[in-house]
Amino acid sequence: MPNPARDFWQSMTQTVTQAVQTVQSRFDWQQVSLRENARTPELWVEFKGQRQVFPLVGDRYIIGRSQSRADIIIDAEIVSGTHARLKRLTPSGVFQIQDLDSTNGIYRQRQRLQTGELHHGDVITLGPPEVKGAVTLRFHNSPPPFGSGSHLRHLGGNRHQCPRDRIADCGSQQSDGTSPASN
Repeated sequence: MPNPARDFWQSMTQTVTQAVQTVQSRFDWQQVSLRENARTPELWVEFKGQRQVFPLVGDRYIIGRSQSRADIIIDAEIVSGTHARLKRLTPSGVFQIQDLDSTNGIYRQRQRLQTGELHHGDVITLGPPEVKGAVTLRFHNSPPPFGSGSHLRHLGGNRHQCPRDRIADCGSQQSDGTSPASN
């Protein structure tokens, strides 16, 4: 039996998805400058000697082969229609990857995962890494450059702020905040 409300929302979802994909394909994300020293986590997708870089400015993404259901589309036979989900866990850019019951799975260091956190430098493969045609995902979320903001040190459970002109001295402070020379 036809359901007009469901059909409307499915049609609307497809239209919005197509519009987002069109913008993503035509927009040069390398030209985006959010603010000076801004960090945007990136997912580097490597397949057949090519690399695509996807800035992760949103909170959730579906990775897969489906043109209509995936946000990050990977045209590889080993990738399922909706293979995995990326979900932002923290504002600083820690993400979680979750297998969406894909046929070939997701792997970290040759171990199949159901879910896992992604931190800077993590490498995940879609499909077993030893299989020809596996897709490599590299998570890139480098820390901000040193000196780009306030400098907090964590020593012995105490947090204190280091003035910019005394950063070198902060490393030599003891857990009570005094320097070794003052004892």
